[in-house]
Amino acid sequence: MGAGLDPVADHSGVQAAIDRLTSTMDFWSVHDACVTITDTESTIALPAVTVADLPCCIVVTRANIMIKWRLTVNTNACNANNLIGDCTPALQVKCDGGCAWVDGHLIVACMLETASCSRESGDVWIGSICVQPTICGNDIYCFRFCQAEAAFNNLELKDMQTGIRVFYTPN
Repeated sequence: MGAGLDPVADHSGVQAAIDRLTSTMDFWSVHDACVTITDTESTIALPAVTVADLPCCIVVTRANIMIKWRLTVNTNACNANNLIGDCTPALQVKCDGGCAWVDGHLIVACMLETASCSRESGDVWIGSICVQPTICGNDIYCFRFCQAEAAFNNLELKDMQTGIRVFYTPN
C-alpha cells in the first residue's frame, strides 16, 4: 500500500470512474446454411438478431453490426468472382417493429475475390458505421444485404450469422 493512502477514505473518484465505465455485449443470429449472391443485383434477407437481457437502467452509447461466415464458395467454373460495388451495396439493419433501414457496413468493389470454382475461408466484418439510433435496447433487429451483386453466378457464403455489438454505460 502506498504511503499516505487510506483505502477507506481515498475512494472519492471510484464511483465516478465506475459511472463512466463502458461495457459491451454481443448478440448473434441463428446460422443461415447458405446465402447465395448472384450476378443480378438484389436485396437479400439475412438472419435477424434478438437483443435480449441488456441490463436495465443503461444508456446505449454505440452499436455496430457484424457478419461472419465459415466459407466463401465461388461456384463459377470459368471465372474468378467478387462482389460488385457499383451502387454502394451495404449491410443494413432495422428494428423489427418498423423504422427505416440504416447502413451498418458499406461494401466496396472486389470484396470476396475468389478464384474460379474454389473455396476460401470465411471472415468476420464489423461495421464501422454506428447504428446506435436504431439499436437502442432489447428488441428483434432485421438484417439485409442491399444491392448485393457478384461479378458472375454464384458466390455462396456458408454458415452465415449476423450480429450486433452493443456498447453501454450505466444510466
